[in-house]
Amino acid sequence: MNLAQRIQARTDNGDTIIDFLIEVMNGERDDFNICHRLDAARLLRKYGWDEAAEFIVDNPTEPSRRSTYSNSSDDSEFDRALAKKIQESTDDGTTVCRFLINVMEGELKQFKPHHRISAARELL
Repeated sequence: MNLAQRIQARTDNGDTIIDFLIEVMNGERDDFNICHRLDAARLLRKYGWDEAAEFIVDNPTEPSRRSTYSNSSDDSEFDRALAKKIQESTDDGTTVCRFLINVMEGELKQFKPHHRISAARELL
């Protein structure tokens, strides 16, 4: 079973991720600010939930931050080696998947709302 299949199995085929993002966007989760709600809406829109578009239009956005990440061949070689090491030490990603789900669902209280949104983004 590959990592995508594990994420699907542990998140009810992605439903728990989508439900979490919808709740955040709709303001149904405590401690989530408008920036988190917009992040959730953007993720939902990106993955085809058109209802999120209205929320995005109705709320002002801040300019996006540009990434300084480069993908040179050295980076790609490092990424492959790192991916192999992660697979070997996390039961092919099972422990990473479980951790991200726990963060997203708020089971680890030390993580703030933006961490929870980031966990959902990584799971998607």
